This record gives sequence, C-alpha cells and structure tokens, in this order.
Amino acid sequence: MQYSELIERLNNLIGYIPSQSQLCQITGIKQSTMSSRQKDNSRFKPEEIEKLNKHFGINLYTHKNLSNYNSNPDICEILNEIYSHNPLIYNNDSIKDKLSKFGVRLSELQQKLGLSDKDFSKTIGLYEYEFKELKLGERQPNLKILLTLKIKYNISMDWIMLGD
Repeated sequence: MQYSELIERLNNLIGYIPSQSQLCQITGIKQSTMSSRQKDNSRFKPEEIEKLNKHFGINLYTHKNLSNYNSNPDICEILNEIYSHNPLIYNNDSIKDKLSKFGVRLSELQQKLGLSDKDFSKTIGLYEYEFKELKLGERQPNLKILLTLKIKYNISMDWIMLGD
C-alpha cells in the first residue's frame, strides 16, 4: 500500500491523519525514511501496516474499523452501567464525571513519582502522545493501563478511577 493511499484510509477509518512522528513511533520507521516515503509515495511493508492496524483497531486492507471488536471496552460506559442501577452508590456525581478527572489524578501520580511525560508513558506501555491524551481527558483508560498502574505503582483502583 502506497503512502498516499494509507494516509487516505487512515483518515477515513479513524477520522484524522496521524502526524509523521506518530506514524514513525507506531511502525518503528525512521523519520527520514517516512519523509522519503511521503515524497516518493512509496509503499509500506505488510508488517508496518499490521502495526498500524493493531494500534488503531482497524483493517487498512478491508477499510473496516474494528473498534467494535476491541478487547478494551470503554471503562466509563461499564462503570456507568454498573453503578446507575444502585442509588446508594450512584449519588449526584455520575461515574462519568468522576472518571473525567482521571487525567488530573494521573498527573498527581506523575508529579509524586517525579517522572517526565516521556518516562512515565514508557513505564505504563504507552506512547508519549497517548499518555498526554489520557492526562487531557481525550482518551479513556483501558483495563491494561489501569492494571499496569495498580501493579507498578501499588495505587488504589478506587482512587485512580473515581477519586475515592
């Protein structure tokens, strides 16, 4: 698949065009190589396309978004569903509101540990831009992220998720 076709398919499937640096991080391609591919409109290797498919939950070959089949469901929706049926737990603050402050608590943990965005993101298995999206509330944590934080830093899941 050539560069221009890949970019067009990414835009159609995920709704935006990732930056070259993001593409480099995901695929493991050097920036100079990526720039050359863009300039020459050259092809991506199948293993590079597979890395993009896996990262974004898509299939660039069939033009399908596989996010409905993602094994990392939206934690907000799950908790809202669980707690909304229990009025003793589900008070005036919705779970979604509490979860929206996840990024603030993540930043607090980061400051306590004294780690940069780059270093902290590496320790929990994320790219730096993904970590920043979590902190800004542009991305929801998945179960893997939550368990990694719990295991590596011995934090309370109630605190990191709900602030309790």
